Amino acid sequence: MLNSLLIGTWVFTGVTQNNPQIQIAPPSPGLVMTFEFKQDGTNNLHYYTKGDALFCKRTAQYKIEDRQLIQKVTKTDPKNGPFCGSDPDMQIDQKTITPIQINEKEILMTIPLGEKKIIYHWKPCNNKIPGQTCEEVAVPPNQQSTF
Repeated sequence: MLNSLLIGTWVFTGVTQNNPQIQIAPPSPGLVMTFEFKQDGTNNLHYYTKGDALFCKRTAQYKIEDRQLIQKVTKTDPKNGPFCGSDPDMQIDQKTITPIQINEKEILMTIPLGEKKIIYHWKPCNNKIPGQTCEEVAVPPNQQSTF
């Protein structure tokens, strides 16, 4: 089953640990990460660091069941940076099941990390302020690197 609220492009804005009300900035300054969910049941994950030519990009089949995002990676970009292969989310046939909360303003994805839970926050890029880029949504000006 697909959730119509999910369709579109979402940009990573930060993480929290266990408590979604206390959000911190992306773990790496200048990190830009987007998730594009399509109605055909595919999604694209793309990330890079602002100012760096290297990137990671992949396509997966997805579905939502019982408030969980179930994905299977089907394709990776042949131009991916050399470090992408160490990311399980960039490996062909990798299957993940991630608890997800969706509303029109935010997606929360919960990733278990030992006894803690890391919550990834995503905001809609397709509802951005006119003239604003997804990169500006992802990395507010006060957090952008200067290199």
